[in-house]
Amino acid sequence: MEEVEIINEAGKWNFITQVKGQNKGKAVTFTSTILQDTLVQFENPAHDFPRIINYRLPSKNEMQAFIGGSTDTIYFNFSRVITK
Repeated sequence: MEEVEIINEAGKWNFITQVKGQNKGKAVTFTSTILQDTLVQFENPAHDFPRIINYRLPSKNEMQAFIGGSTDTIYFNFSRVITK
């Protein structure tokens, strides 16, 4: 279970995450380093893993994401599901 909050502080967007059972229950903050219409990247070089959280929107129905560290990167692909 992960709780995420994205807030604007002093002109920078912060991605704040708290994962149950990790980091001694404390939240970790990642600060925006890239902010474009279809791309956003947050970084926290002091964190063990991940250090980078990246989201990209290649189309209106797709989102690509990855989390990366000093040696590992995990990729995620999302597609919009429309139900009636």
